[in-house]
Amino acid sequence: DAKILGAYSSGKGPRQMFVAVGYAGWGPGQLEGELERGVWTVAPADEKSVFSAPKDSLWESIAPESSTPL
Repeated sequence: DAKILGAYSSGKGPRQMFVAVGYAGWGPGQLEGELERGVWTVAPADEKSVFSAPKDSLWESIAPESSTPL
């Protein structure tokens, strides 16, 4: 959101930010179906794990052991 980026750049936004650029689009019900089939891994994460882990090992630090990145 441009407002959040503007606030962040002026020191009025979130203290930390993680930005990932990409695109994903889903048709109606597609994401729900993919979650049911286990296509996606949902893992708990907190501020510390997201902002403290080295970015090249972030997946390994928060994903369940049985998961592999795509």
